[in-house]
Amino acid sequence: GMIPLQEEVEVRVKRVCIAGLERTRNDIVAEQVKEVLSARTLREALLRSLHAQERLQDLDLFKHVSVHLDAARDESGRPLEGMQVTYFVKEYRLVSSSISASAGTQSGDAVYTKLEE
Repeated sequence: GMIPLQEEVEVRVKRVCIAGLERTRNDIVAEQVKEVLSARTLREALLRSLHAQERLQDLDLFKHVSVHLDAARDESGRPLEGMQVTYFVKEYRLVSSSISASAGTQSGDAVYTKLEE
């Protein structure tokens, strides 16, 4: 039979990353994903991550939003306590290419980390 998903396992979401931001303001995005950080179980983390994905899509700023849940890792790739939720977004292209040339200097990742309790 099917293996039951341990949905009530306690987890903490350590960080939420948004990859692919170029022009979109971070605070607009942070507003949509912040509830993910307060998940307390695997089930909550999954549901909140998917809800936030829908809200990001509903902003109509991105033509594509995907979400990936994984173990949180530090800079050297060692697993940390807790989970990381990463959203990969693809912004709509600007009509005017002259503007996007100057906008391309910004880094494309926004990272929201949970303050330690």
